[in-house]
Amino acid sequence: AVAACAAAHAQDEEPQAGFVDHGVGAAVAESRGFVAAQDAEGNPLLIALSLDQSPRGWILLIDPNTGETEQFYYPEGVPNSPPYASLMSDNGRFYTFAGKVLLEFDPAAREWLFNGIPPPGEACVTGEAVIDGTDGRIYAGTNPRCRLVSYDPQTQEMRDHGQLDDAEHYVNYMAMDDSGWVYAGIGTARQNVVAFNPETGERVQIPSEEQRVLGTGIVRKATDGFVYGKVGDTWWRLHEGQAEVVAVEDVAGAVPNGSIGWGERAATLADGTV
Repeated sequence: AVAACAAAHAQDEEPQAGFVDHGVGAAVAESRGFVAAQDAEGNPLLIALSLDQSPRGWILLIDPNTGETEQFYYPEGVPNSPPYASLMSDNGRFYTFAGKVLLEFDPAAREWLFNGIPPPGEACVTGEAVIDGTDGRIYAGTNPRCRLVSYDPQTQEMRDHGQLDDAEHYVNYMAMDDSGWVYAGIGTARQNVVAFNPETGERVQIPSEEQRVLGTGIVRKATDGFVYGKVGDTWWRLHEGQAEVVAVEDVAGAVPNGSIGWGERAATLADGTV
């Protein structure tokens, strides 16, 4: 998967001797997930992500009431790269990573607002590792170096806050508490949950090394206002970088956060239609 999201999609290459390029087998694109949004008047919209072999990527803006569909190509200079993580933000804008490039789209204005590359050398953002911060920024965890990055929609400033794990490659889950601490669920070789303060750079590993089994750690914001994290069979209640072990029956339900991974859906409309 690292190679898949890091590799560029080769275009216009000549086939090697002995091979014949018969072209695209079917004029279709792979669905990479969709989210619910709304226009400037509050009417429902769907934003659908895609991946095909064209040189320029695109999203679809769909009116679920009429079926009318608009195609919006990525901004000039942004290559067609697979989106692995996206967010329908509380601020009404849509964020996705086309490979390593962060894209910001305003469905109400029907236009791209920003695109940029957070830290050099990163390939993509995966899973549900792009979230709304309680400070108004958008936070994400990168692959392959597990770095925490942020984007400020007001100033369009991008920041690289540092590395979350020294060896693992994937941040697949992320949450932020009301004190400004970010929590990351990391894997996939050895599960980890890491607490990180973006303002001070303080990093705290929650599980012991002995608890870090094969797989990916999980974090989620819950209905009681806390963040919960899980490695192996152990759950923690997390706040201000501190962790308290809790029984599984005491873990509160997750709050939907508008974040989707590859092929996932967060598409409940305002009237409750799914």
